[in-house]
Amino acid sequence: MLAIRGLDIPLPIKAERRFAVRGLSLDLAPGELLCIVGESGSGKSLTARAVMGLLPDLGLRASAGSILFEGQDLLALPPRRMEALRGREISMIFQEPMTALNPLMRVGDQIAELFHIHGVRLGRAERRERVAALLADLHLPDPERVAAAYPFELSGGQRQRVMIAIAFALRPRLLIADEPTTALDVTTQMQILRLLKELQRERGTGVLFITHDFGVVAEIADRVAVMRHGELVEEGTAAEVLRRPRHDYTRTLIASVPRPVEQAEAGEAATGAPVLAVEGLVKTFSVRRGLFGRERRVPAVRGVSFRLRAGETLAIVGESGSGKTTLSRCIVRLLKPDAGRVAIDGEDIGGLGGDALRARRRTIQMVFQDPHGSLNPRQRVGEIVMAGPLAHGAGRAASRATAARMLALVGLDEGAMERFPHQFSGGQRQRIGLARALALEPRILIADEPVSALDVTVQAQILELLQDVRRKLGLAMVFITHDLRVAAQVADRIAVMSQGEIVEEATPQALFATPRHAYTRALVASIPGRGAI
Repeated sequence: MLAIRGLDIPLPIKAERRFAVRGLSLDLAPGELLCIVGESGSGKSLTARAVMGLLPDLGLRASAGSILFEGQDLLALPPRRMEALRGREISMIFQEPMTALNPLMRVGDQIAELFHIHGVRLGRAERRERVAALLADLHLPDPERVAAAYPFELSGGQRQRVMIAIAFALRPRLLIADEPTTALDVTTQMQILRLLKELQRERGTGVLFITHDFGVVAEIADRVAVMRHGELVEEGTAAEVLRRPRHDYTRTLIASVPRPVEQAEAGEAATGAPVLAVEGLVKTFSVRRGLFGRERRVPAVRGVSFRLRAGETLAIVGESGSGKTTLSRCIVRLLKPDAGRVAIDGEDIGGLGGDALRARRRTIQMVFQDPHGSLNPRQRVGEIVMAGPLAHGAGRAASRATAARMLALVGLDEGAMERFPHQFSGGQRQRIGLARALALEPRILIADEPVSALDVTVQAQILELLQDVRRKLGLAMVFITHDLRVAAQVADRIAVMSQGEIVEEATPQALFATPRHAYTRALVASIPGRGAI
């Protein structure tokens, strides 16, 4: 069905290497699922975009090779012919549905638009029925309500299903899925993966699935192609590559997949008075649907309590919407809870304000999920890391020295001080966010999904760094994640959240061996590739 031969995509002059993709040759048969695996910058997504005729408008174009789809070279097709193929014969699921979907159009209209563009003549009622049927095929509850919603009114998993509905609307022969499950909860991820396999089997679609996670590969792949620095380094059946990897890079990627049961070793229990005590925390939001809709109260956090001692890490695990991030923001007082108590070293910070709250905030700092969005793009890294000490009265020279020391602690050299955030990779930006949080020498660190969107090798580096920093500085840490594998790597205890409540709390080894709550059992069962790697 698809034959890529000797594909070269040169990078602009002064790039860190000459080619984004170099001499790539791959085949995909009808009804086959081929996983292309590699870290960020390996050329996976550019290969997919070259097949779609959607290379970024940065002077990037294929300089050699061919991409044959059912015998016709896509690189030689005129734009009009490529537009006719795209969506009808070849379709793509993009990594981030929130940016791929039009925020100003209802979901149903965006799906229906595809029929109109490709000349499928349908009456209004028939079009509405086709859209609802597509959404129902993807197991979305209340398809008519979803069709009438805007993208921002849906969860991440629901938006990803809408993207799949658009991609499958015209029953394409070839489907390209670019990291479609990277930032999703494990249960939602498993649902999406099973759905893709189901649609593939039913319709005989060839699937090119791009990922950096060998857990996902173990779950769905027929064959695997491993890319590094734009080149193919290994190819074979899923069983061959997973069980007998030949290339060192492949072995590194497989070794970086967290293995919860093996790595969840019992450590020494923390002792002494709690540095952080959360008691009966409650936070409810008011939601109004439409301009004149009735206001309703939505509980986000419901009576959450836990204690954390110095040097201890508590992982809080749950799906999107379980209340994890709201809880973290209430703890650091970025949100004011409706009820309950947050005490640091025995002092209730709920009644603090002004200078007293500001002084206490030195004790507790936060690392945010998206380092790109949380770092000021117009400030140099040195200024970003210095901001905390400067705001708390330190002199400029002392603040600069602190910033340099913290950047060194997280593995960045002093030259990083003079560069801007966009000049760093995702993993390096996360290190900068950590350095900023540590600059005030806190006793408690709140890390909100700090590795969810990172490659597995970079993820492993950041997790190791967090453990190292925690040991050196004696930090207490609340680590928020949707991935039980990651939680088991860093935590002394794991608290599982569902619908705003902690439903289970245990050591990692106890949680994986004998999960008590049905929700915890569902999370454990949804870990991709569990037992296969």
